[in-house]
Amino acid sequence: MKEVKIIIFLFLAISVSCLGQKNSNRGTIKVVKDTAIYTKVDVMPEFSGGNAAMYNFIQLNLRYPQNAKERGSSGTCFITFAVNIDGSLSNIIILKGASGCPECDLAALRVINMMPKWTPGKNKGETVRVQYNIPIKFTLR
Repeated sequence: MKEVKIIIFLFLAISVSCLGQKNSNRGTIKVVKDTAIYTKVDVMPEFSGGNAAMYNFIQLNLRYPQNAKERGSSGTCFITFAVNIDGSLSNIIILKGASGCPECDLAALRVINMMPKWTPGKNKGETVRVQYNIPIKFTLR
């Protein structure tokens, strides 16, 4: 009876250890290294050219929604996303939308999704995924 319990335990232990892995090519299992998203790192990720270039990119590509203009809507949309180890962006989410302007939120999401790859962040000399927050302000002039 003890042998059966040990075999069942080993089976469960092996099954659980495979949870963080994904099947990629016919019969091989690729281990996903570190999927943690850091909030504090030694070297923060950076848009190519720095913050000034990032805000310039946003300004050039952001379109104020026509409906929001007609209503006189304005506000700030706070967006968060992960900068992955290859510099791509993922997990793009609105933390807090521009009040009364869902079209502005969608416009902000669209421009963040358009961004080119960033220089990834580093922690203790290793490239890691980093959470990044950005405010995008909609103001009528």
